[in-house]
Amino acid sequence: MEGSLSVLVDVLCEPGRLAKLEKHLRSMGFATRILSPDTLRVVQRMRLRDPGDALSMLFNALKSSSMLTRRICVEAWVLLPSEAVAGDTVLNTGSGFLYVRKGRRGMAVVKVVWGSVNPYVKPPPGSAMRKCVEPTGLQGLEEELRGRLADIASLPGAAAPRG
Repeated sequence: MEGSLSVLVDVLCEPGRLAKLEKHLRSMGFATRILSPDTLRVVQRMRLRDPGDALSMLFNALKSSSMLTRRICVEAWVLLPSEAVAGDTVLNTGSGFLYVRKGRRGMAVVKVVWGSVNPYVKPPPGSAMRKCVEPTGLQGLEEELRGRLADIASLPGAAAPRG
């Protein structure tokens, strides 16, 4: 089974710009949800094997609407078969940390941990699994996320061959 990637993006808008941002993102095909009068959520699901186009489309939409935003927060996780990864642990991949939590129905959740954490503290704090940037930092965030996804894809069983 191939890994399923989810990217959650919360966008804190400039005052009075939420409706315009929501309309812009919906016109580009994204499902949105209003969390508060100034916060919008987008959840994008894609295949771990080839997130390229979907991830580029998401970040291009965010970049093109950056004048409407104040802060953008991202979380990313992958569902994998639980036999592909060790149970409830923090993995150091060399370029960062991943938090692995075994779930139900033979699946495990692998979450990207931003920054450094104590690998012996389980689970890592929720704030460590969320990265927030100003709109000007989107390019760096996209590159960092792609690198972290490559780490996840390199886990045994993460990207099973097509059958």
